[in-house]
Amino acid sequence: MKEYDPDFLDFVQRLGEWFHEAEQNQYDISQSDEAYDDDLAMIAVISELNASITKNEELLKKLFKTYRQKLE
Repeated sequence: MKEYDPDFLDFVQRLGEWFHEAEQNQYDISQSDEAYDDDLAMIAVISELNASITKNEELLKKLFKTYRQKLE
């Protein structure tokens, strides 16, 4: 089994939490008076984006590198 940097794993977890929050926010918007017709469809897009990113290890590493650089 592959060993990962704990900071990388924390980043992946945080990214997953962010996607979950984005889905929840999009759902809340879809239920508001300011909703657009495609708000529910956007939830599916956010979910698919999350799934696609988490399956692509090279992309995750690239995003993690960007994340780390911005923290410095």
